[in-house]
Amino acid sequence: MRFLDDRGGRDYGQPRLSFLSKGFGAALIAASIALATSAFAASPADDAKQIMSDRCAACHGNTGSGDGPSAEYLNPKPPNFHDKKWQASITDEEIAKAIVHGGPSIGKSVGMAPNEDLENQPKVVKALVQIIRGKAKWPESP
Repeated sequence: MRFLDDRGGRDYGQPRLSFLSKGFGAALIAASIALATSAFAASPADDAKQIMSDRCAACHGNTGSGDGPSAEYLNPKPPNFHDKKWQASITDEEIAKAIVHGGPSIGKSVGMAPNEDLENQPKVVKALVQIIRGKAKWPESP
């Protein structure tokens, strides 16, 4: 489709969208990407489950029993999250602090590595604490 100037009949070819050249197009694209990304973002609970699987299971095991493949090389051994005595010995705040800043931050093992990338993700840390606390109610694996 061709467009003609209504004053002199000059052919201007395809129409130009001048508002795109003024940055509107870039802003529109950025907003679309942000909206699409947020629509598919994982929840803090989903992030926590992934972190447990990717980072924590190596030492704490797949069920939180402290029997992950790296646990045999650690002294002291990782705690068994099913142990009611251990659960009663530690606060949610201490668990959260150990998750973010490592075991030494609460006077525990240097083997508990920090996860400082979670410091500005309190909802994910809270979800991790909930997973750890919830495991106290799970039956022991045979």
